[in-house]
Parts: sequence; structure tokens; C-alpha cells
Amino acid sequence: VLLFGILLVILYRLLVVLFFRDRRLIAFMIVLFYAVHPMHTEVVANIKSRDELLQFLFASLMLLNYILWFRKKNLIHLLLVFVFFAGAFLSKENSVAMLGVMAGSIILFEKTTWVRKAVGLIPLLLSGIAAILILRYTLTTEVGQEETEGWGVFFEDQILGNCFAELWWFTDFVSNGLFLIDRYLYQYIWPADLVYYSGYDQIPVYIGFHWITIVGWITVLGLLVGAFLLYRKLPAASFGIMFFLITLSPFLQIVNRMPDTMADRFMFAPTFGLSMVVITILHILIKRYIPQMKQKRIFVVAAILLSLPYSARTYHRNKAWQNAFTLFSTDMPKLENCARAHKYMAGELFTKYENTGDRKYLDATIEHLERSIEISPRMYHAQIELGYNYGQWGNPGRGIEILENAVKEFPESMDPHFYLGNVYFENGDFDLAKNQFKQCVQLTPRILDPYFLLANAHLELAEFDSAMMPANWGIEMWPNDTRFRDVKANVFLQVNEPDSAILQVGQMLMIQPENPDFWKKLIGYYTVLGRYEEAQITYQDAIERGVLKEGELGPQNP
Repeated sequence: VLLFGILLVILYRLLVVLFFRDRRLIAFMIVLFYAVHPMHTEVVANIKSRDELLQFLFASLMLLNYILWFRKKNLIHLLLVFVFFAGAFLSKENSVAMLGVMAGSIILFEKTTWVRKAVGLIPLLLSGIAAILILRYTLTTEVGQEETEGWGVFFEDQILGNCFAELWWFTDFVSNGLFLIDRYLYQYIWPADLVYYSGYDQIPVYIGFHWITIVGWITVLGLLVGAFLLYRKLPAASFGIMFFLITLSPFLQIVNRMPDTMADRFMFAPTFGLSMVVITILHILIKRYIPQMKQKRIFVVAAILLSLPYSARTYHRNKAWQNAFTLFSTDMPKLENCARAHKYMAGELFTKYENTGDRKYLDATIEHLERSIEISPRMYHAQIELGYNYGQWGNPGRGIEILENAVKEFPESMDPHFYLGNVYFENGDFDLAKNQFKQCVQLTPRILDPYFLLANAHLELAEFDSAMMPANWGIEMWPNDTRFRDVKANVFLQVNEPDSAILQVGQMLMIQPENPDFWKKLIGYYTVLGRYEEAQITYQDAIERGVLKEGELGPQNP
């Protein structure tokens, strides 16, 4: 909230510098109208959207200092332009769009020579080149790829986050992207149906020629014509249209694909431009039709009345954003056909079940997860969670059915194989579990658990030589993980090699000398083998080390 307040002060100062030096009341009303709009609730109330807030704050400071530098030629302002651009760019890369706003502000709205304008564009050109080089490096570098290779990382966003993910032709991206402008304008004017998520099954996608996409083209053309017609008589409104279109452009899915198709946070900066349009047009209408003596008072009253319904909606929307549960439950009736919304709701309900033990929350969790995978069989995480937990909730048959379907849907992903193997294992189907864990090892050779469980599956099947192979691989790759040595110790006991088993437990103690379970295990081995003297010596050693207490465990010589 403090950052948002600082941003509002900066925006007021920016408006005064740009257009309203002698009409500060208009600037104040623009900022007021912008401040109360409910589309900003997500950014202000949600800590995850702090990057949007910081990006717009730094970008506004960048624009303000750029205008001051261009007019006064003070190098301090130019230095601050670069500093604030760095802050905005590090907050979020879509701050590059503000360079377009800055260029348009001096080309279209500063009255000076074209030579001076060209010189003024040089800092923007340099900043743009630097941003492109950084973005190109981050998109092409292999840094970080080695760390994730072999870990089986799955990005569900590519399937369910962006409705445009399956579009192919650039013209379809453009047409659907421009239609998003209509949807954003509708939400800005009538924010009654705001939701926290717009993804799969929420935004219709049109391929080829369709009258709906034509509406998007007409809207953009209308905005451009409106900006042109307002340019001389109402430059602030013309600037607002330009600001809206340029700052929204990175989120139209045309050039880059965002994790979400639409989001309120994407309108955090663009709504400032729309607020300029609304309030300046309101002011010009009052100026034209109201007597001069009443204009100021009527303008203030009209702006406040216009802001009141949006303020009320913001108040109610803030209640929804109180926490994750209130948000998901508030928006759920509007997202009944959204697979991911049901998945999110299930997560919050399960948390309540864990905290309270109330069975109704568990039943509701299952209901929402089932609905999620019913809407979309591509709900990766919902299938895995529901399938595995059915095994824990006493319905392993249904869990196996869901996880087997997940394996078919995502044959190259490790998780479905892993959790299906777990359910098989817990159900006593060790041979089926073994096959799933083998798939995991092939798909994700850098994940530890599949090796361990594969070794245990072989052990349960009395396939001792086969059990040793993943155990040895595990020791080689994770030498400080004692579980693999534990498996080997159990194998050696089964094949009647007690000295080798004791050696493995001794190595486990070298890795974790303060682990009482390992000491008990070693004492137990000595006792079972009838080597009571060694058991007694080990027991006393553990007591002296303070790992075991006197009388806690004592080897008995029958």
C-alpha cells in the first residue's frame, strides 16, 4: 500500500509536468480515479504482483525524469533515466514498452525542432539496444539448463495457462491479441466479473476469419482515430490512448507468450492511460455544457460520483484477496469450467482438512480435483495429486486408474510413473512398481528417490542382484545419502553375508554418527548374529557418545 501511495504521488507529478501545470485539479482527479479502480486490487493486495508495482513505479520515474531532461538538459535527470530504467527492467522486462511511451511523448507532444527530438531519442535507442541484448542473452544462454537437465521439470503453463498456446499462424495471434483489447476495455468499464485467473476454457480462441476478431481490429482502429482527432484539442486524452495501447502491447500474446492469457495485473499500467482519457473527456464535456462559475464544482462532483461505484467494487474485491481461500472460493462460481481453478480450490481445501481433520474438506478436495481432470485430461498436477492421494485415502483402484491415464497423457514425464509406482508398491504390486521406477530412472537420471524405490522393489521381489545395481548407482551419485547403504545392508543379510551388512551400517554411522537409529540397527545386527560382545561394546560406545541413554537399549544374551 505504501508503494502504491508513492506511485500515485509520482503519477500526479508526471501529469502536472506533462499537461496540467495550471490545471492541477484535473491531474488530481485522474490519479484519484486511477487509484480506486478495482482492476488494481490484484497488484496492491497480492505480494506476488509486487514486480508489477515496482516496474510501474520505476517506469513512471523514468518517464518523468526523461521529460525533465529533454526540457531542461540537466544531466542529473538523464542519469536518473538510466538508473530508473535499470530498476524497471530488473523488476519486469515489459518495462521496455515504456521506451515507446517516452519516444511518443517527445515526438508527438513536445513542441520543438525535429533535430532536437532526434537527439532526444538517442538515450532511448541506447536503452532499447541494451534491453534487447540482455533479453537475447537470457533467452539463448545455456546457463541454468545443466542444473535442470535430468530433473523432469514439467511446465503446465504451456498447456493450461495460455489459451493461445495451440495457435500456429501469426495472423491468428494478432487477431486474437487485438480482441483481448476489447475484453480488457469491457473489464475496465464494467469490472463486475473480475477473476484471479483467465486460462484454459476461459478465453475463447478464434482461428482464421471470424467476426469477433474483426471487432478487435475495429476497436484498435477506433482508438487510433480517436487519438488523432483528440491530438490538438485534447492532447492529454490522445496521450492516454497512446499510453494504454503501448503499455498493454506486451500482454497481447502477439510477440511473446505470457503464462496467463489475461490478468488484472497486466492492466495495472495501461489503466492509467484510460483514466486520463475518461477524466479529461469528462472535464471537456463539463467545460462545454456547464456555465463557467459552476464548472469546477460540477467537475469535482462528477468525478467523485464516477469513482464511487468503482470504489465500492474495489472494497469488495479487497475482501476476496484477503487470503488464498477467500480468493478461490469467491471466484469459484465464475470459474466452474476452469480446470486450474478447481485444482487451486482443492489445494486450499486440503490444507483446511490437514489443519482441522474435518472429513467434509477432504470430500470437497476430491470433488474439485475430480472436476479439474474432468474438464481437462491435461491437468498434470491434479491427476498426480488425486491419483496418489486416492491410494492414501483408501481407494487405490481409482488412484491407479487416474495415474495410468496420466502415464498415457504424459509418457515422457517422470511424476506420473513415480507416483503410480508408489501406489503399486504400497498395494503390494512390486513387479508393476519396479517397471514404473525403471521408467523414472530413464527419464530423470538425476532424481534420487526412483533409484531408492527401484532397489526396494527388487528387494521385495527377492531379486537381490538387481537390487544392488540401483543401490550402487545411488551411492555413486549421492554418497552421503545413507538409504542406499541401508538397502545394501538388507540385501547382504538376505544373502547371508552378515559382515558385509555390518560394514554398510558402519559406513552409515560414519556419515551420520549422531543418528540413534543407525546405532540401534548395528547393535541389533550383532545381537541377531549372536555376537553379543561386539553388540555390548557398540552399545557402550553409543552411550558414551550421548547418542543412546543408559537402559534405552541393551543387547540381551539369551
